[in-house]
Amino acid sequence: MKSVRITRKVDELGRIVIPSEIRKHLDVEPGTDLEVELRGEEVVLRKTVDACRLCGSESGLSRLDDCYVCADCIKRISELK
Repeated sequence: MKSVRITRKVDELGRIVIPSEIRKHLDVEPGTDLEVELRGEEVVLRKTVDACRLCGSESGLSRLDDCYVCADCIKRISELK
């Protein structure tokens, strides 16, 4: 995607609207989780990807409270003495 610069106003509740062409390009639909990161003076929005909290794998995941752990890490943890 080419660089796009669009100005939006922040509303009274601190919200902004992400333009539809950007949402479509990133496949962001209502209910999509976005990670918000502050980098110096920039705010970065990124789609959240489910991944193992321990190793970063995106396959074989099981939810544990508010995070995910993969089958390999579960096996390694179960083998600890």
